[in-house]
Amino acid sequence: MLAIFSHQPLEPEFLEVLQTLCTLVTIALETAIHYQKEAQLSLANRSIVHLPLSDQIASILSSTRLALVGTERPLSLSATYLFLQTAQILYEANCTYCRLVYTELTVTLEAIVPPVMDAIEPALNLLGAIAASAGGVFQTQIDVNGRSLQVVLSVPIDLPPLGTALRIACHRSILQSAFTQLAISAGLAVCSRSDREIPLLTDDVSQIPSADRIIWIQQEAQTLPQGIQACVNLSSSSEQLRQAVEAVNRHQTWGIDRTAETQLSDRERTILTLLTQGCRDREIADRLIISESTVKFHMNNVLSKLKARTRYQAVHLAIVNGWIQ
Repeated sequence: MLAIFSHQPLEPEFLEVLQTLCTLVTIALETAIHYQKEAQLSLANRSIVHLPLSDQIASILSSTRLALVGTERPLSLSATYLFLQTAQILYEANCTYCRLVYTELTVTLEAIVPPVMDAIEPALNLLGAIAASAGGVFQTQIDVNGRSLQVVLSVPIDLPPLGTALRIACHRSILQSAFTQLAISAGLAVCSRSDREIPLLTDDVSQIPSADRIIWIQQEAQTLPQGIQACVNLSSSSEQLRQAVEAVNRHQTWGIDRTAETQLSDRERTILTLLTQGCRDREIADRLIISESTVKFHMNNVLSKLKARTRYQAVHLAIVNGWIQ
């Protein structure tokens, strides 16, 4: 909040510049706060990812005795995610015993839970399908006395990734988890390798320059950013995600309505950029050697394209979507 007191009426030009500066400061503060939160989240996520699988499982099954057999070896993101999802289900089923076994060819998770098959059967069925798509085996068996349920998940260690590779980099952890599961269900190989040729699924505009094939996660009525080749949303199915990945690998677009996509002209972007520098319409007209009415004409077009009510809202949308610096 900014308050100004003056003995004389403030000039309209001064108020216009002041409002522009206040808008830019607000955007800068919002961006800084967002960056700080994401940096903290990213640091937390990295510390979790770098933990051995046994430690991650132990942190989930905190009240369960966990035994480790063999020497731990690095696994793919898909395999790690599968084991962590299994551990979460075992936790909800009150797992009483768990063992993680490493051999030369496979890594196996063995667990014993009370016979609550009905409560966890849908989740177990989903894990079985995901394990099969990764070349693994998922089995459940009730003992002869019906007092416990044995759960076994076994996944090959050095199996080449089945399916098409996909990199996922969401700035919201809940989206990262949801779309990782969706990708695995689609038979895609989720990887972390930074390769520009590997399609990138993201909801973060800052990630767009890091890959040549971008699949954007559309949320609500936000404007599609520049530089994307496909678009999915929170209601997309695993099959639709696979279609999007296959399309961008063929250098085709998927799920994008080009007629509805906002296209700002070079002149409109230049005018928006000058606005961020605190220029008034008269100064913009002098710099571009055009009339003030032409500046206003372009700004009206921008407001119409961005569906913005004010030019300050238009500047904000242009910065957030990466159309201007």
